[in-house]
Amino acid sequence: MEEINLKENLDNPVELERLYRSDKKTFKAAFEKIYPEIKESNIAGYWKIRLDYEKIGGYAFKIKKYDIISLIICCLVAGVLANLPNIFNFDPERSLFLERNAGLIFFFGLSLYAVITLRITDPKKLIIFALLFIIPSVYINLLPDCTNCKSVTLAYIHLPLLMWCIYGLIYIDFDIKSLSKRTDYIKLNGDLAVLGVIILIAGVVLSVVTMGLFSAIDINIEHLLIDNFAFWGFKIYNPSNASIIVKRPL
Repeated sequence: MEEINLKENLDNPVELERLYRSDKKTFKAAFEKIYPEIKESNIAGYWKIRLDYEKIGGYAFKIKKYDIISLIICCLVAGVLANLPNIFNFDPERSLFLERNAGLIFFFGLSLYAVITLRITDPKKLIIFALLFIIPSVYINLLPDCTNCKSVTLAYIHLPLLMWCIYGLIYIDFDIKSLSKRTDYIKLNGDLAVLGVIILIAGVVLSVVTMGLFSAIDINIEHLLIDNFAFWGFKIYNPSNASIIVKRPL
């Protein structure tokens, strides 16, 4: 492709598109070479943005790969925390493990994902992040094992709400004055709710089908799925699979 072809067809969008589709690599090289001569043209400006956007798209793929790795790390951390009763062999019902820690584990996975993907490296913010989860976890686990105590029950109910607010604070990078970031967080909650329900329904259907197939050969895997895979699947659903899709605040 000769440079003269681009110059002669600068006012012919159809021909430029044909040249681009016929040999994209050569078109890009030729365009970058002659761009300083034609940069005043509106058409040249359009093609400059279009070609640069494709470069950005390639970089975005790397970011997406980084997000997926971050997601796997958060799933592993949250999954291990959720399976502490199985790891240390204590009765989760007797210790009220889920009632105390379900909200903490859920939002810790989300918050950890936000910290990693937003690349929060400020030591002050990281210390605040740690304290915001350590203090509530110590407090809720020091409460007496009293299922009939209304004050304790209220603590179990309100702790997830507190964790939801803390996650929002971390998600907006502690910038509570930014209206746009707060709006993004509200939008994220809607997207997470919709995508989460879809993923959860798909997981339940897959689990039922799996149990049905094994029951056909007289193998009961219900307890195996619940004890060893339910929490892990729940964490894969929760630490924002949707966060890879949903735009995060810049």
